[in-house]
Amino acid sequence: MNASVVFVHGAWHTPECFDPVRLHLQKRGVETAAVELPSCGPQLASIEADVAAVRSKIAALAEAGQDIVMVMHSYGGKVGSWAVRGLSKADRSAAGKQGGIVHLLYLSSLMLPEDGRDFGVNAGTPKFGINADGGMELTDPVPYLYHDLDPDQQAHWATKLRLWNAKTLGPAPEGAAYLGHLHVPGTYLVCENDQAIPAELQRKYIEAANQAGGQIKSVVCDSAHCPQLKYPELVVKLILDEVQS
Repeated sequence: MNASVVFVHGAWHTPECFDPVRLHLQKRGVETAAVELPSCGPQLASIEADVAAVRSKIAALAEAGQDIVMVMHSYGGKVGSWAVRGLSKADRSAAGKQGGIVHLLYLSSLMLPEDGRDFGVNAGTPKFGINADGGMELTDPVPYLYHDLDPDQQAHWATKLRLWNAKTLGPAPEGAAYLGHLHVPGTYLVCENDQAIPAELQRKYIEAANQAGGQIKSVVCDSAHCPQLKYPELVVKLILDEVQS
């Protein structure tokens, strides 16, 4: 299988956070694309707009006959899972079409169960402010996101963060949610030192998905919340394992 790779970033971030990984892949001849979520930045758009942006990118590749590995980070896992509806390779093949999503890679991501429960695990609470338009701004992002990076990298990536519409974490509109991780095989990279989504919660996501019929395998690393920045070579390997399988 020679698949294209689509990246979906998390809250406050931009597609640039995947550049270290994409550069490695492009040197190996792997086609990549990254979605810019409109909930991050001045638009402060809804999660439905985020999902539509991901679906548009994936649908275009699928219509061109491409198999797709989707890589999601943090909040991007919620968006990406919802975006899977009707775009898996299995669903498209059943409709007589080529291409589609063949694998999901979650990087310390939201991979919510059907009832949206948090399993009683308290996620990290960042220091933030809310502006008049409802935009959420991290005021001290390093301890929350980047505490395992070198100081120069911490400063660099902290300057790249944007406002984010935190309402996207609210209840799903009727009929909007879709548990893509129950319909497409996946890999979850558990990050042991994550201060945003604790490793305990990450493991409960995996357990719940597999108990509900999903096929999610796990890999563990000692990263904080952004393994694509701390261990880009590991993320590249996980992607290549699927792209070249």
